[in-house]
Amino acid sequence: VRAPAPTPAPAPAPAAPSLSIPDPLMVVIRDRLSTLRKKVATLGPPPPKHLAAFLKSIAEHLSSAGLSDANVEVRSYMNKGMASLGWDLVLNMSVGSEAPSLAKVVLWLQETIALSINDTKAKAKADTN
Repeated sequence: VRAPAPTPAPAPAPAAPSLSIPDPLMVVIRDRLSTLRKKVATLGPPPPKHLAAFLKSIAEHLSSAGLSDANVEVRSYMNKGMASLGWDLVLNMSVGSEAPSLAKVVLWLQETIALSINDTKAKAKADTN
């Protein structure tokens, strides 16, 4: 009598995307999202030129927080994210033909925070193993 073949362990769930974003940059992202939410709650959705000024402020704050010192992966992520909103992070100017929507800006900020949270959780899990 042969023993039944062992059942393979279930495959681990795919890890949530993560990115190790330096704390000073995350402070900027969280602050800008909080500021945007407060302004929208108080004043309503911003007109396109105000949203452009907001994107400019994100770029300025990221630069002041040391974006140029971050690793290539983080700089690339930030550049691509801002480019998806029609903003050139290096030139700090609009490169899109139309203003980004408020929803797109909020979504990108939230996704960036989620990536960092996932990275922190992954590191904490690795530390306990």
